Amino acid sequence: MAFTVSDFHDLVELLEQHPQWRQELRRLVLTDELLDLPRLVRELGDRIAELVEAQKRAEARLDRVDQQIAELVEAQKRTDKTVAELVEAQKRAEARLDRVDQQIAELVEAQKRTDKTVAELVEAQKRAEARLDRVDQQIAELVEAQKRTDKTVAELVEAQKRAEARLDRVDQQIAELVEAQKRAEARLDRVDQQIAELVEAQKRAEARLDRVDQQIAELVEAQKRAEARLDRVDQQIAELVEAQKRTDKTVAELVEAQKRTDKTVAELVEAQKRTEGVVAELVISQRQMSEDLGTLKGFAIEQSFRTRPLAWYGKILRRPRVLTDEELVDLVEPALESGLLTEEQFRDLSLADAVVTGHLKTDGQPIYLIVEVSWGVGESDLKRAVRRAAYLAKTGVRAHPALGGRWITPQVKSEAGSVKDIHLIEWKGELAELFG
Repeated sequence: MAFTVSDFHDLVELLEQHPQWRQELRRLVLTDELLDLPRLVRELGDRIAELVEAQKRAEARLDRVDQQIAELVEAQKRTDKTVAELVEAQKRAEARLDRVDQQIAELVEAQKRTDKTVAELVEAQKRAEARLDRVDQQIAELVEAQKRTDKTVAELVEAQKRAEARLDRVDQQIAELVEAQKRAEARLDRVDQQIAELVEAQKRAEARLDRVDQQIAELVEAQKRAEARLDRVDQQIAELVEAQKRTDKTVAELVEAQKRTDKTVAELVEAQKRTEGVVAELVISQRQMSEDLGTLKGFAIEQSFRTRPLAWYGKILRRPRVLTDEELVDLVEPALESGLLTEEQFRDLSLADAVVTGHLKTDGQPIYLIVEVSWGVGESDLKRAVRRAAYLAKTGVRAHPALGGRWITPQVKSEAGSVKDIHLIEWKGELAELFG
């Protein structure tokens, strides 16, 4: 006897009255794989929960790593500030050294001018000594002349004595002697005049020597002042040398501090590298975990689209049913044998996430949906669904592309508007409703 629709309604009422019969009915109607599916889904849910916990722990570790990186960045900023201050101190030290170099250059120029002045004084001293040598020579000549004059005067005295003796002996010669005396007096007058001239010349020589002595005294005072200035210059140079030593010591201390800073920076760089290595490993682990989680989510939603056709396709089809691999082969085999469908196209079609059949609610006609399922539906899913629906249409059936997933990108929704007979199935429910 055929099983009618009324019999089905009676069976539904009996199951509602006797809930304990549902399990037995499931055991008889469903395969062991389908019966085991809730356990698999629960295990999948547990695995997803573990992955969520691992994700939380990874995020907590990443937060700590971010905090450590922030602390390292702050430490690096402080180090940069210290290095900048050292650079400024170095610049100030260099500026002071530049000023010291300028002062030393000025002192060197002043020393050169002093050396030039001293050289000029030495030349003047040499010229004064030469003039004094000439004065000494002239004085020596005057002394010789004075000696000759004295000798002449002595000779005149002797002659006078001889004249007086002759006057005593010869009266006759008195007149001659008087004449001779006159001539002698005239000559003496000339001698006296010459002696007076020599005395005047001596006075002038002494006056010139006084002026020379005064000039030499002035030169001595100038020499003393030059030596005093040189002493002050030597003292300033000594002070500059001490300041240079202190500057060198400060620079050496800065260099040592810079070395310690460089060592600290190098250690921070090494720590940063190790941190970056740990972060890179965490990123790789996180990426792998995300990929695994994406794979699991894709597998879970794909299984849901395969095992719960009424929940997913009920708004589009009446009595929706997912084709098995054997049913898909039976459907396309005539097209393969006739050459309407190539082996490559069949292999591509067989990779569809689901092929669903049923009657379209809008016109009641039988139809096949080529469904591409993804957690996040993208442009590649759209292209595969359209291409594989066209392949299935070559078998002579009515085939429409369909896209299903947790969310569909706005770009895909926009492009789907230009595709004929496409169906978009976007998940709006809760996780428990789909996998419970």
